[in-house]
Amino acid sequence: MNQHLIEDEGFAEEIPLPSLEARMSEWLRGEYDAALFLDESGATIGYALWQWRSSVFTPRRRVYLRQFFVVRGHRRKGVGALAFRELTNRYWKGAGRVDLDVNTQNEVGQAFWRSLGFEVFQLGLKLERQSRQAGTARGTHGRGADEFQDSMNQPPLTNQSSF
Repeated sequence: MNQHLIEDEGFAEEIPLPSLEARMSEWLRGEYDAALFLDESGATIGYALWQWRSSVFTPRRRVYLRQFFVVRGHRRKGVGALAFRELTNRYWKGAGRVDLDVNTQNEVGQAFWRSLGFEVFQLGLKLERQSRQAGTARGTHGRGADEFQDSMNQPPLTNQSSF
């Protein structure tokens, strides 16, 4: 199911199944909790993976919902909304807030979460770095790697410096 989630999100890189399984096992051995969504026959039709987080800015803990997935054949039938309500009522009673991420290209996912009352509060940006062959790496401001390394050996700027 984790692989289907990644496909649905439009993730650019293909991640081998053994890597996904290892990553999920690591999360579950660590600070993440999970719940499976089952149909009437007991078949797994989805899952959620979350972590409790604290903040120095608010006394109430919050839930970070890392993954939420409903099997394709069970979507648009109320399963996701029901699962979210169950998570909220059963596992997240003490949560002051629930945070989650939705990829910008996942318009269906955005609409689903908005239908449950979620609002956009943060925009994440990324910069894809191109790998270069050895010897052609460039430092900042167009300097070569050697020149950049030399500049790293200079005394640090202090709060008295001007530039």
